[in-house]
Amino acid sequence: MSVLLTLAVLCTWIVIAIGLAATGTLFLDRLGGMEPGWRHAYYSIWTGFALTIAGLLLWNFFLPVNAVATVTFAVSAALALIVERRWFSALMKLPFSWRFAAAAFAFAAWTANHALAAAFSYDDYVYEFQAIRWYHDFRVIPGLANVDGPIGFNNSHHLFAALLSVGLWKGQVNHIFNGLFIVLASVYCLYAVWEIAKGTSGSAQKYLFPALLICPCAGLVEFGVNGSLLATLKADAFVAAATVVLCCLFLEWTSATPGTRESEILAATTLMIGAVIPSVKISALAHCGLLVVFVIGRLLTVKRGLKSGRAVIGALAVATVLAICVPIRGTILSGYALYPMTALRLNVDWRVPIAFVESERAVTTSFGRLQTTSDPLLLSGWQWTGNWARFVVTTEPVNIVLPLVLMLICVPMLFVPKQGNPPDTPNGRQPWWAYAAVAGAILASLAVWFIESPQTRFIYGQPWILFAAILCWGVERRYGKWSWKPFAIGLAMALPLAALLLLHFTLPSSRIRVLVLLAFAGMWIVLFAMPRANKPRLLALLCLLPVLYQYGERAAGNLATRHFADLSSMVWANTTQLWNPAIQNISADRTRSGLTVYESLYNVFDSPIPNTQYFNPFLELRTSRIEDGFRISNDINSAAVLQGGFPAGNLFESFRKQGTADLEAHNDGAAIEELVPALKISSRVGDRKAEGTICLSLAEIFARRNKFDQARRMNAEAVHAFNAIGDQEMAAKAEQALQRVPQGK
Repeated sequence: MSVLLTLAVLCTWIVIAIGLAATGTLFLDRLGGMEPGWRHAYYSIWTGFALTIAGLLLWNFFLPVNAVATVTFAVSAALALIVERRWFSALMKLPFSWRFAAAAFAFAAWTANHALAAAFSYDDYVYEFQAIRWYHDFRVIPGLANVDGPIGFNNSHHLFAALLSVGLWKGQVNHIFNGLFIVLASVYCLYAVWEIAKGTSGSAQKYLFPALLICPCAGLVEFGVNGSLLATLKADAFVAAATVVLCCLFLEWTSATPGTRESEILAATTLMIGAVIPSVKISALAHCGLLVVFVIGRLLTVKRGLKSGRAVIGALAVATVLAICVPIRGTILSGYALYPMTALRLNVDWRVPIAFVESERAVTTSFGRLQTTSDPLLLSGWQWTGNWARFVVTTEPVNIVLPLVLMLICVPMLFVPKQGNPPDTPNGRQPWWAYAAVAGAILASLAVWFIESPQTRFIYGQPWILFAAILCWGVERRYGKWSWKPFAIGLAMALPLAALLLLHFTLPSSRIRVLVLLAFAGMWIVLFAMPRANKPRLLALLCLLPVLYQYGERAAGNLATRHFADLSSMVWANTTQLWNPAIQNISADRTRSGLTVYESLYNVFDSPIPNTQYFNPFLELRTSRIEDGFRISNDINSAAVLQGGFPAGNLFESFRKQGTADLEAHNDGAAIEELVPALKISSRVGDRKAEGTICLSLAEIFARRNKFDQARRMNAEAVHAFNAIGDQEMAAKAEQALQRVPQGK
């Protein structure tokens, strides 16, 4: 049965890829005269995705993304395939490597098998499936973020998921979305490794950058902080894969001769990928925006730049549509163009109250800092960095720590004097400033990430891109002349410094693992620095070594702990049916306006709507129809609410009552499991009195368990909550409790 399900996933990917390729080819060929070629077909898939997202954004302004939209997409793709039949006929006659095709197909099949996993992603069953359901059943609804705040994040991949929610994949689209793009990015990087291994002239310089990125792409299949992202709807996996492709195509474009047809096709594809990624996740705007601006700036300055062809103009038009539709759609959903940022907002009746938005942003930021709170006043300071650094070193040794260590070792390559003379002809080589642009964009993205929400999954792939850019930049400065000097300086200076920092932030039980990682980094640099003019396969093996290290470490751990089932599932997962979690604990409650709202801790595609974790009694329809949207009653700021007269929902009351009973029975573990969601609900809906009371209860439990950092944080949050409603007596009680908590961790 697992073979049949794997084939179902694989065939679905193939059909989607063909549809996207047909759409993208029609665009690039008709506007840019794209020649038939396998690389151009690859570009067309990504271009087709950008076109589809732009079309879905426009479609959902007026219509739901249901079966009608699916049929429309299928018919459009079929017509594009018919119109471009000669292009595809010529493509199929071109030679290709059967061995590489077999390797790529084997990787895709293995990924498809792992995409069947029963991955319980918290976000999927809190708001992502619900967002897909809303877009599938309705056009974009004003104020929908009032029902469930995270829907206001405005992730456009939910529209694509709604488009695919038909037949077998209705309610199961998490098994097919991310995997397709992970395979696309991995195959691109695998092809680069393949070309390097062949040893053709100039292949090392041309393909080194993408070959170094095979590790983060292949790692997405199996690894993640809380499990693999492959079988989830988390946008981070798509963003990681698409960012790898964006940076690679950007570098390809910089090596192409300006004004040529190839340069035009690459520029158009780069612009469209760079525009579509932030529509999926707005936090990607930092690096994508910088690269897109760089492309446009260079097109404006070089000869025949923007006049080089219609494909670039068409790509700019699509990018403009995406750039306009996304903030408009965000404003419709929440009243804010870039939710949960409050800067760009409209004074419309469906706008989510600012206090709720600030609470949502505080949760997102503090969760990344491992100190979850909904109180923006508790976000100041840098005390969180120590625990956060220990968490990163422990949980992300290959995705974050290893590439950063390798990058530090390679930095001296940028400062050691150049050797040799530049080649007379560029021969497809990327200029140094192209690597500098990529490195600068990623550094800007990492800086924004560290400040806004340093969750490790938000930057998957970016540390590897930074390392690859620095290394290739250094190699380009050497003009192919290999020397031990910069590597020796890096090993002598950066490796000991990295060892001191990492061991300082590492638990004693993990120090051997860190030392092994550092030894691997040193060995990798030594092997890379060896003269290898006649050893292209060694270079290809070096690009694959981080992948082998990551998977080998997990396999060794499973073998050492005798988890043979987990070991075998790394090769092939024996999944007999798609996981379909049952809908549990759904209760119906009525708001003050009489609107029936369903409450449940987790939701699936078929959960009744409107459904939320965060019941707000002040939620109401703008008119008598759901299509006209939701808003929060003006009574939300009444004195009764501020003093705690907040009619709680059934879900909240259930959690609080059970948590209080467990607390009185000194059943601390169960009490935490009940009180934490109750705290989350009360803080999101603005019930500050309940929030402060629950914080005091949790602080008592944490202090009893000698978790003093968490106890102090809960007491501090209680102080802020009671001060916000002017309850000085309870605020003083919380302050006294805070003073009684011993110092220490």
